[in-house]
Amino acid sequence: MSEDPRLHPHRDKIKAAIMDDLVRSLIEIEARFDQEVSPGADQVNRGAAERRAAGLSLGVVIEALRLMDVPSRPIERLFEALMQIEESGKRAAMFDKARAAHRPHDSTSLLILKGTVVAIAESLREAEPALTIAAADKWAAAVLKSTGRTALTKVSARTVRNWRSTFSGQYGEPGPAADAYRGVITYLRNSPTGGTITRDILREALILKALALPENPLF
Repeated sequence: MSEDPRLHPHRDKIKAAIMDDLVRSLIEIEARFDQEVSPGADQVNRGAAERRAAGLSLGVVIEALRLMDVPSRPIERLFEALMQIEESGKRAAMFDKARAAHRPHDSTSLLILKGTVVAIAESLREAEPALTIAAADKWAAAVLKSTGRTALTKVSARTVRNWRSTFSGQYGEPGPAADAYRGVITYLRNSPTGGTITRDILREALILKALALPENPLF
């Protein structure tokens, strides 16, 4: 439930002031960096100058987010990683080169199944409001395993959660999975049964979709 804006009449002004300070600080950091690496400046290590500027920029962004009570742990970890290089020369794991997976692309039928699974799990939560996201994911994984399909025994609640973060919502990765997710969730929300969606109906739909998957899909 959103808060009543009347409880915080000056919140927008405070946020605007914080953003103004942030912009000014970033402009000052940029100008200082340009001076450090300008042709007429003393010899500098450009990489070190860039890290300092990046660290200072991240620092003021983190402080602005803190003042606005916005979580920023990933940005804080990036800041800490930069400071670690500056202070000890040790590179954090986040800067390690990613290994090439050489994993084949998922088939269209598998992508459609993934989007369908996420949509059905979310529909279960809508049908049973007391159910948690984790419980719905666990249920969906169990239904897939119950089909006896060898490939589907690999699916866990974490697998379903990863599919959700990749394919669902406004910023889901475009493609067959996201299309299937939107299509199924829209259909179920406008169910021809009059909106009465039960666990049994969802289980049957999920099993039918899983059994339609080819014998050797790529996970």
